[in-house]
Amino acid sequence: MICSLRARRSRPARGKGAVTVGQATNTTGESIDVLTEARSIERTVANQRAREWAESAMRYELHARAERQEQWRRFHDDIAKFHAILATEHRQKADELAEG
Repeated sequence: MICSLRARRSRPARGKGAVTVGQATNTTGESIDVLTEARSIERTVANQRAREWAESAMRYELHARAERQEQWRRFHDDIAKFHAILATEHRQKADELAEG
């Protein structure tokens, strides 16, 4: 009886749903191809998103840099105006003291 159990286990399954070695290899190969293709698509999409993010970050940084530069320009322009007013006031005060 033990021999007959071993014999049954070692026999390949036959009938409905049975798969031959050639079919299994082909199915496995197709599965690997599908997984490889899916991974390739995911990688392509991820790379595209990374490029888009990098481009967006670069555009943001350029815009922010231009905005900071404009703020500094306005600051220095305002300081120059203030100094011009202050210089005029000091000139007037010096003239008054000279006349005086």
